[in-house]
Amino acid sequence: MIGQAEDDARIFVGMSLPSNHATFPTPRRPRPWRRHILSPLFKRNPRFALQCIFALLGIGNLVPWNAFTNAKDYFETRTCHNIESELVFLYTFSMVLSMGAVLTFQWVVSPKKIIDGENVTNISVMFIWVPFSVTAFVMGLQSLSVLFVDAPGVRFVAQVSLILCGLANSLMSAGCVACAGWFSSDVAMNPHLMGQGAAGVVVSLVHLIAASLRSPELFFETTCEEKATSPSHSLLREADCVGYTRIDWSVFGFFFLGSLVLLACMLGISCITFLKDELERKCCETEEIIYSANGVELLLSRQESLSSTVASVNLPGSPSQTTRLLPGKTYEWSDSSLAPLSSASIESCEVKRANSLSTQANVMEVIRVIRSPVACIYITFLTSITMFPVWTSFLVSIQQCSTTKRWANDLYTPLTFVLYNVGDFAGRVLAANSIVYNWVFTRLLLLSLGRVLLVLSLFTCTTAKDYPWLQIRSDIFSFFIQFSFGCSHDFF
Repeated sequence: MIGQAEDDARIFVGMSLPSNHATFPTPRRPRPWRRHILSPLFKRNPRFALQCIFALLGIGNLVPWNAFTNAKDYFETRTCHNIESELVFLYTFSMVLSMGAVLTFQWVVSPKKIIDGENVTNISVMFIWVPFSVTAFVMGLQSLSVLFVDAPGVRFVAQVSLILCGLANSLMSAGCVACAGWFSSDVAMNPHLMGQGAAGVVVSLVHLIAASLRSPELFFETTCEEKATSPSHSLLREADCVGYTRIDWSVFGFFFLGSLVLLACMLGISCITFLKDELERKCCETEEIIYSANGVELLLSRQESLSSTVASVNLPGSPSQTTRLLPGKTYEWSDSSLAPLSSASIESCEVKRANSLSTQANVMEVIRVIRSPVACIYITFLTSITMFPVWTSFLVSIQQCSTTKRWANDLYTPLTFVLYNVGDFAGRVLAANSIVYNWVFTRLLLLSLGRVLLVLSLFTCTTAKDYPWLQIRSDIFSFFIQFSFGCSHDFF
């Protein structure tokens, strides 16, 4: 944007400057990355580097949950208890509490206090640094506990770790979204969402490969041979528990790599905040309302662009006239420069603003505007919460134990995870398509109601009185439902 005509300068909130605004000198191209440890990444293509960092943040958001879910067998072997439902409840409940805390914080703190000064940057960084640090510590602690076979209190440590990860998850998501608001969506938010989808695909593929490398003999012995005599064999019984006798290096590697990914996310956060601060500083020094460097644009609101955080800024109004911006003053555009408003004008503006706010602050109008997207999101997550835990715990192939094919036996659950995550990633790609932006929320709401039909597919399952599993009569139909379920979840 530097060097373009003055009429192309815009504030990124949909408002354009008047044609008679003051002209700004064209500054020399700066290098905001010159003093950062990641400077080699930003020298040639800072835009691509930012996209990679936000994609990495998306991966980091899913690391804790994927690590604990893939270590389910490890925890059951170590504790001799079927603690899957317990871990899911602790993580989900703590995540809901964290969401409530974030919403309460936004409700209590005045928006004026958040906007003024540098509080926007500080709050956004706080919502990322603290939870990422806590989660990285938890992942490192879990990786160390794997190495000690006789370590006591493993179940208690796992429970506390899940609670901390659940509390941190909502804060990490809120902080990443806040930082993504500093840049355009194609640089920040879209890569962040794509990173989450790609992380799910990669993790599920790794889990499938690891399962395929194991011997299937144990599965056939414990599942197929005892199927007729032990209907509850899918539940871990304490009498049959062998215990944790040797180090599980695969679980150690998963937790250790997860901690490294989270540390890399923290390094990326420091790079993002540094670049944002440098662009903002150069913006104030050069009096540019929009500042960009090598395709990276910093989005500034009107309050931020005209804030009085700098003691004084020289703004040339004409070749022979300069107006100085002073803190605590309100300015208006004139033919040649910025002129401070009188007290009467300020009071008049405040009265008009108050009347406008009182007119627009109608609760029913707000509900009418948001009812369709809220209903769409609610239905989407309701169907996901209803079906996904059932699939992961009880759904098996209709051909299980009747064939020697591994995809119908021990590899069935890992394969369904891959299908779900591939559909999840495909849904994110479709949602990022520009055609979807033109869709009205009513159409999306009607399509989200179609997901209820996926819940009805559970009635096609077959089960017995003493048989704890669910089986859909056709594996192809089962695969199609799971792919469609994952695709529709993130599409809406």
